[in-house]
Amino acid sequence: MNESKTRRDWEEEADTFIFEWRKATDADPTFDDVLKEANSIGEKEIKENSDNGRHYSENTPKKYAETLWGYINDILEKEKEEEMEI
Repeated sequence: MNESKTRRDWEEEADTFIFEWRKATDADPTFDDVLKEANSIGEKEIKENSDNGRHYSENTPKKYAETLWGYINDILEKEKEEEMEI
């Protein structure tokens, strides 16, 4: 979403998204779910939250969703691997 966001920021946002999504739906989110949420936030708000008001081409709902999904997917995959080890 913006260049000042760290990997840890994205990981925390992904953790929160997964937690809230599971609480609301009792299911894991999909990329389409993440994209719908990003579209509901809207491009304007994403751009307003960008680094010092600078507008980067990646500050779109789709790019935001793709980035967030990457972190969400990593977390979900790690959970699956841990379950298989048990």
